[in-house]
Amino acid sequence: MVVIAGELGWIGTTLPRTVFRLMTFVISLLFLMRAIGDFRLVGFFKPASDSSFAYWDSRLFSPLCLFIALAAFIVMWNPV
Repeated sequence: MVVIAGELGWIGTTLPRTVFRLMTFVISLLFLMRAIGDFRLVGFFKPASDSSFAYWDSRLFSPLCLFIALAAFIVMWNPV
């Protein structure tokens, strides 16, 4: 949250904007990698499983991570 606020310029000029942009890019990549998954336990490309976690991962956690990654990419490329 602080990184996105810094990227949007809400924090001030404490750190250069490029630092916030780089940190936003890293956060975006991490959430995107989480959404894609490790092809075993988490993410969109995991094998089907009957566990409660796999159910919620497919329907909530992975789409949420993808949304966060896309939102951070949008903020990074189109700052307000």
